[in-house]
Amino acid sequence: MAIRCPKCGGEQLALVGQYSKLVKWGFTGAGILILFAVALPVFWLAVPLWMLGSIWLYLTRPLLACKECDHVWNPRKPEAEIKLGKSS
Repeated sequence: MAIRCPKCGGEQLALVGQYSKLVKWGFTGAGILILFAVALPVFWLAVPLWMLGSIWLYLTRPLLACKECDHVWNPRKPEAEIKLGKSS
């Protein structure tokens, strides 16, 4: 069974990385760890591990995007927009 777009029902899908989460969590967390590393040098070991973990999450947790209607969604979470019996 093919995955379909929840908005238009199209089957032409593309994987999209979560770049904003990489920037927000990866770089912000690394910046905070660097600030801690100034006080305690042991935190320098955590900075590369944090960045590698952030990049790994970016690459392994992609979103799906429909090429027909440009709708982007997380395939691991149920769509909040799709509710049977409710009209907006």
